[in-house]
Amino acid sequence: MKYAVRAEGALQVISHPAIYALISDDSSPDVHEFALPEDAQSLVFWDDFAVGAVVCRPLSGICLDVHIQVLPQYRDDALEMACHARDLLFEAGWEKLTAQIPFCHENVKVFAEKVGFVEEGVNERSIVKGGVHYDQWYMGLSKWDLQPE
Repeated sequence: MKYAVRAEGALQVISHPAIYALISDDSSPDVHEFALPEDAQSLVFWDDFAVGAVVCRPLSGICLDVHIQVLPQYRDDALEMACHARDLLFEAGWEKLTAQIPFCHENVKVFAEKVGFVEEGVNERSIVKGGVHYDQWYMGLSKWDLQPE
């Protein structure tokens, strides 16, 4: 599978109906009005077309907030894509990766833990989906967490 740092394929992946319905909340725009934040960087995985995207936003000079989305028919490759993206980001000089994962998506937390993320806290009642307030896990991974002692 090929990858490239660019935004064009990321929007195709994120706006896929099976993905946008899961990642959007009650305040999200209609899928046709959605745009990536101006400060976002994207790593897109390709197989003749965009199949996965890692969208990153800098929180500081060493820390990125990251989110990976993979088309349903390519989910068997999701862990490989996520680990590859993690390694590329650390090789590029980033030292810490973070993510917030809603409690209603426990499977995403389990996936993040397989990539190496650990729970660092809880952001209470911080997202609304379908009229219901959910807490979100603060998840984090530093480059030192992966280095053998």
